[in-house]
Amino acid sequence: MQIAYDHTLGHSVHFFENAFAGALVQKVRRLAASFRTLMESYYFDALPVIAQVCTAVVVTYLFQPLLSALILTWVVIFVGLNYILALKKVALDLPRAALDSQITATLADAFSNISAIITYATVKEESLRFKKVSDAYGEILLKSWLVSITFLGVFS
Repeated sequence: MQIAYDHTLGHSVHFFENAFAGALVQKVRRLAASFRTLMESYYFDALPVIAQVCTAVVVTYLFQPLLSALILTWVVIFVGLNYILALKKVALDLPRAALDSQITATLADAFSNISAIITYATVKEESLRFKKVSDAYGEILLKSWLVSITFLGVFS
């Protein structure tokens, strides 16, 4: 998290004038959380599976080389399909994260400027602005969800 914080502070004043503080905070925290989640997945999910598959292939090879080759072929196909579907999911997750930050920024902007919104009677415009962002977020969330369901349908 320190690296993300230091990098963010290295930007120009113009950068901070054109960015909402809440959105920047969320991005820095999301980066730190994503790295932790990635490492946890690697250590607690991927490494044990890799060890089990390698053990199964080696032990099976000692008794049935053909079966070992079939297991290894199945693993390569399975990992390849997972990789392809993961790329499709990431292509949807990046815009979803950007829209999530935009929702946070829109809310923070409205809440911090509530007196101006009420004074100048722009409640309806602010509501429409938030609706536009939240509708876009809902659409990308649905697409992401459908790809996740495809993931589960193919591999369950």
